[in-house]
Amino acid sequence: MQRVFSLVVIAALQLTLQTSQAQITLDSAHVTPFAGMSYGVWNIDTNGFDPGPSGANLFWDFSAMVSKIPNTTVIDSGNLTGYPDANSSWSYLFLDFRHFIRYSNENLAWYGDTNLNRGVFLTDPLDILRYPTTYQNTHFDSFWGTVKASNGQNYYRSGVATVTVDGFGDLAIPAGVVSDVLRVKIQMDYSDKLGGFQVAEYQETRYHWYDAVNQFPILQYTKLESTPTGAATTSTELVQYLYGFTVGVQETPVAITSVKVFPNPVQSDVFVAFELQNAAMVKMTLHDLTGRTVQTIAQGRWAAGSYQESFSVEGLPQGLYLLHLQIDGQTITQKVSVVE
Repeated sequence: MQRVFSLVVIAALQLTLQTSQAQITLDSAHVTPFAGMSYGVWNIDTNGFDPGPSGANLFWDFSAMVSKIPNTTVIDSGNLTGYPDANSSWSYLFLDFRHFIRYSNENLAWYGDTNLNRGVFLTDPLDILRYPTTYQNTHFDSFWGTVKASNGQNYYRSGVATVTVDGFGDLAIPAGVVSDVLRVKIQMDYSDKLGGFQVAEYQETRYHWYDAVNQFPILQYTKLESTPTGAATTSTELVQYLYGFTVGVQETPVAITSVKVFPNPVQSDVFVAFELQNAAMVKMTLHDLTGRTVQTIAQGRWAAGSYQESFSVEGLPQGLYLLHLQIDGQTITQKVSVVE
């Protein structure tokens, strides 16, 4: 392996090569926005959307998602009528829709939502997150309350939820790439009753992708299956992602020359040559076409200079792979063809 940098950087790189992708720990400091904070949100075409695998050291690639409707989510600490125990709401401009949340040092709890002339009012809220939490943490929670339907009826809703941090890795969306992301899966089973008789059952699955910088999910996916008593099941899906999110703070822009990968196709050792014009956080990973991280090649803060990294593909099945080189949040992707 050839490098054109100091022995200090070599030692630092050797240390980072012994670690896999970073696992963040979510606490209230990471997931509590302040009143007045707003986020640009894109709704996504859900046709064929797959939330991807669970596991460690993943690369979820949703960069090709098709945006449909832009909107803005505003965090508000007022206008909490009907939700006395909530302390914040997420309201969507141009839509009469609002989620009611309570942020605390212990958890993030969901108290319900309103939309036009209907609403969900949870007396016992759902804990979406309990702090601190990291990969493979799981908690169970029950919730119950009242649903005011558009027909004027008030239903009793109760259910249970399983909340699992089911993956960590890097996330690509059309707005950019975010490193060191945790994915939270929320599986809910609940029902509505009227006068003691069940009128509908629901199965709802949510996925939220969080990082340690943005205090709002970078990507959200929801699938709701509802089955009215005596009727067929219907399904609805919603996907939203942030645009204009924070990918890190740097005082000077990173300039990088074109990346050279050789030989390609390759049977054993691959060389990657590039140049950093100034110091930057560098992460180099190899992925298969499903997004699974095959290898974390290098990771750490590197000084300015010319670099030539190498790694081995021996033992990998023949086929096409994707090499991701991330420089302070900027990602360059190169195809690597492995042959026998």
